[in-house]
Amino acid sequence: MAVKSTLKRNGSGLGPIEKAVAQLNRTRLLVGIPSGSRRDPEPGEKGTPPSNGVIGYMMEFGDAAMNLPARPFLRPGVRAALPEIRKGMLRAATGALSGKPSEIKDGFDQAGLMAVDSVQRTMLSGGFAPLSQRTIEARARRKYADTGKLVGAKPNRDARTFLELQKQGTPDDVLHEADLATPLLDTRDLFRSIKYIVRQK
Repeated sequence: MAVKSTLKRNGSGLGPIEKAVAQLNRTRLLVGIPSGSRRDPEPGEKGTPPSNGVIGYMMEFGDAAMNLPARPFLRPGVRAALPEIRKGMLRAATGALSGKPSEIKDGFDQAGLMAVDSVQRTMLSGGFAPLSQRTIEARARRKYADTGKLVGAKPNRDARTFLELQKQGTPDDVLHEADLATPLLDTRDLFRSIKYIVRQK
């Protein structure tokens, strides 16, 4: 059942409220990866790397042509934050009805921060389709282009540990449960690119 609300003018005292409500109706909250979110090339990566937006879309929905399974994090993360998002939106609506435009922005900011935090926590929580053997091996052998040395970041060290334990006979499912090959968090560029934007339409 749809609920419709109307605001009727009744005297001159509604001026500030009408303006604030109009501002509320023009305001939109966007959560995700900005289209211009560039990504630094990984060590050894050649050419212009795909943006974080492209990578995020591929991770969220998968790509059959690249044999990449879907690992949705954005939509589940936002859904998990809906109770907190509603609190921020209620703050914005209350500010509008009180004729306080600053409360509208504060409410949207509150909702946006909660949404971003929830998406990032979803990325950290795991439970995604495991990385392929090929991807793990690529992480393990990644080298710095200038020195030729193996990359020493934790995901790369973990990948090398994964392969060493695998050679010793440790089952793959045990290794994946040990978070030695975590999807979505290789360089953390994607993690850091999650933003919110408050926009006027």
